[in-house]
Amino acid sequence: MKLSINLLIAAMMVMSLTIFHLEAIAQEEKNDVIVKLDGSKMEGKVTSIGSSSIKFKYAGEDLEYEVNKDEINKIEFASGRTETINEPAAPSAVPTASQRPASTPEDRRNKLAVLPFQIITNDQGMMVDALRSKAQNECANSFRKNTSLISVQDPMITNSILEQNGIDGHHLATAANPQEIAVLLGVEYVVFGSTDIENKGAVTTGSAYSTEKEKEKNRKETKTTTYSGGSATTTINYDCSVSLKVFSDQGSNVYADSREAFGNDSDSYVNSLNYMVKRTPWGKKHK
Repeated sequence: MKLSINLLIAAMMVMSLTIFHLEAIAQEEKNDVIVKLDGSKMEGKVTSIGSSSIKFKYAGEDLEYEVNKDEINKIEFASGRTETINEPAAPSAVPTASQRPASTPEDRRNKLAVLPFQIITNDQGMMVDALRSKAQNECANSFRKNTSLISVQDPMITNSILEQNGIDGHHLATAANPQEIAVLLGVEYVVFGSTDIENKGAVTTGSAYSTEKEKEKNRKETKTTTYSGGSATTTINYDCSVSLKVFSDQGSNVYADSREAFGNDSDSYVNSLNYMVKRTPWGKKHK
């Protein structure tokens, strides 16, 4: 009986030592974890912490790395202690275009966006980018003034969404899918416009004159004085035309037209633009 008790005590001691040994091994195998601001993790051993960097060895390796503190969110030590190095940036209150959920047909209903205009010109002195933006804004304003039952998206919002999604406004007319653009912008209709501005050359108008006056001096000599003067104006004449195409978020073309402009100015296309907008499906002159 006494032998059985001794054997039981010995077995319990061996078991206790085994459990202690396993816990010690588990404790030894636990790693420090560096959690970076981008969410990635590095597991191993933190060997030192400096003012601007942390030295670290991956588990099972001898090579020591240096990690910039600016990249680190926190360190989870094997002991269980956590040290925060940098708080992660708070999420933006306004999600970027790529973060926005895809718009629904109901969201897009009765909304319209005017895309940056395409400018075609033979005048090398023209500021094409400025004209593209000007024509886009002229068109958006025309839709606001001359239509009803439609909401016009501000061109600044339109251009911002296009830029955030890496879409080049210069090539929308040739490379864009109208249906995809409408869904991206969150509108039911998108307007593609182009303006052709042709420099026809300069014309000078005005008059000049000259007179001569003879003056007798001391009765012996005559002096002749010549006067000249006049005014002249040089004007550059332009031929302009403008085209509009309106597509729905289903990809169908709901309106298309082009007009020659009246007048010789580079912005004479505006009147023709207003004429066409009034005749779109929401325009005051639509039949």
